[in-house]
Amino acid sequence: MGHIIFIEGNPGSGKTTFSNRLKTVLEDQGYTVKHYQEGDLHPIDLAWCAIVDEKTYHDILKRYPQLESDIKRHTKVIDGKYIFAYTRVDYEQAPKAFYDEMATYEIYREKALAPFKTWHHKLWQDFSNNLDERSVYIFECVYLQNHINELILKHNVSHDEQIAYFNELMAPLEKHNPHLFFIEQTDVEAAINHVAEERKSPDPDKFPDWFDRVIDYIGDLPYASELGYTEYDGVMQYFKDRQTLSKKVIESLPITSYVLPLDGDHDVVFNQIKEQTLNTLK
Repeated sequence: MGHIIFIEGNPGSGKTTFSNRLKTVLEDQGYTVKHYQEGDLHPIDLAWCAIVDEKTYHDILKRYPQLESDIKRHTKVIDGKYIFAYTRVDYEQAPKAFYDEMATYEIYREKALAPFKTWHHKLWQDFSNNLDERSVYIFECVYLQNHINELILKHNVSHDEQIAYFNELMAPLEKHNPHLFFIEQTDVEAAINHVAEERKSPDPDKFPDWFDRVIDYIGDLPYASELGYTEYDGVMQYFKDRQTLSKKVIESLPITSYVLPLDGDHDVVFNQIKEQTLNTLK
């Protein structure tokens, strides 16, 4: 049986730090760990990935020859479609036009929910059928965050539909006994502001600051204005509401899950994650 660990939470919850620390601990104890972050060429996620047909893919390689080897290294083919993690290419070699164009090929640009749902369900089912039973998988920020954005901000589906969506998505992995850790922020606004300072853009002409991009992204989605999730105050309220919804989704799941409050005590929270994970692997 494969071992699957999900680490979820709002931005600024420490997901990356926790998942990296857990990877180190498990590898030190002799486990083979496969750690995936948002934006990787991922077995079950499509964030920051372009999806194109063969002709478009080869046209991109021709137009960006300085990126060809990097693009190929971060590409996989599924059902004739080329999927590549475009933010993982050499940052110094990639012009802004490349990022702008690749963003148009993301699954998140689809207007209907069906293609988004179909692609992810396929990935989750394929992963369930083909995972490496000798490895421990650590998935950071791939289950709740982006899917909730789609369901609420883009399609405004009902609460019951949201719960059903997440249970259906998780269904293929239930036989593998996944464990989910959700990091609950006790002060959402302070945590978001902290991570916004940490994620200042190294090159604002190529990439705006992270929080500016978040405000623009959320504000441009179809139901953001109707639900009051625009500008600084609205986006902060959205993160608070999303955390509440995430906990309700977790309560409905037939898998082992933990909601861990975080109030600056990162070591305490990490030790909980570590101990529960090690107990699972015994």
